[in-house]
Amino acid sequence: MIFLGVLVADSAAEAVFAVFICTLGLIIAHIINYVLGKYGWYRLLVKFGMKDAIEQSKNKLEKRGPIAIPLSYWLPSVGALTNTAAGIIHMPFKKFLLYSVASSVFWYSVVGLIVYSLGDSALEIGGGGTGNAYVFIIIGIWMLGILIFDYRERKTESISNVISPKQ
Repeated sequence: MIFLGVLVADSAAEAVFAVFICTLGLIIAHIINYVLGKYGWYRLLVKFGMKDAIEQSKNKLEKRGPIAIPLSYWLPSVGALTNTAAGIIHMPFKKFLLYSVASSVFWYSVVGLIVYSLGDSALEIGGGGTGNAYVFIIIGIWMLGILIFDYRERKTESISNVISPKQ
């Protein structure tokens, strides 16, 4: 929605307004997902085959803490799982809201700025053709960063377990 809203904007002010409205809508969606997790309605998602994805998000959130929220908001569908997991583990709502709003404003503004800067060229990148190579490169770099971060974290945990094993 941000992508399209910015592309159809006739001015910078309209583009900012489109990003604002879309961000507000996504924040509301994040809050709804949190409530789904907190009050057990996520069981509906489990019935639709989302159990493994929710469990993975829950484990990452428990492991990384609230920093998992900004790490997942680069893609709203991944963020939705993190929101649900935050509700499941009963993360304090104020903390969730703070991280959620800050992450939403950051990521969705970045998307809006990139699309506005690229103009109609953004259609090629987002719509296929040779632009897909750029998208795959960016996603590949992001995934590599996450894998390196995960590897270092597991290595640190295994070293600390050797030094002071859990009883």
